[in-house]
Amino acid sequence: SVHELHNESIDLSISINDIVKTIPDTFKVKVNTMLESAVPNDVKSAMIAITKEAVTNIVKYSNGDKVRVDVIENNTFWRLSIEDNGKNKKHEYSGGSIGEGEGIGLSNIFTRCSALDGRANISADENGFKVVCTIPIRK
Repeated sequence: SVHELHNESIDLSISINDIVKTIPDTFKVKVNTMLESAVPNDVKSAMIAITKEAVTNIVKYSNGDKVRVDVIENNTFWRLSIEDNGKNKKHEYSGGSIGEGEGIGLSNIFTRCSALDGRANISADENGFKVVCTIPIRK
């Protein structure tokens, strides 16, 4: 029950902002959170882990200078979007199909999102790297 109380006390917006504070000052960072209701603990945990993974990849590999993180609540879903403006070769990861040598982190994003009946899309091209995870709101 102590763990449950701790999980209830976690504020998703604050956690996301704490994660992006680890991004070097060479990036201009914008965070937008639009949450109307309490986010369930499993969704919060997944979004925090996905944000950490995406931010880690951006810090390690991006040649861009901007990062944007959006957490939006709709009537039927939550959407987490993390993107940069780095230049990349075109690559689309969908349905959890991660190629050999692509890393376990991207695969974990798909796993976390699908565990909540959600859908993830990860892409890279000349406009940047982008992770979008959409998770349905369970009524």
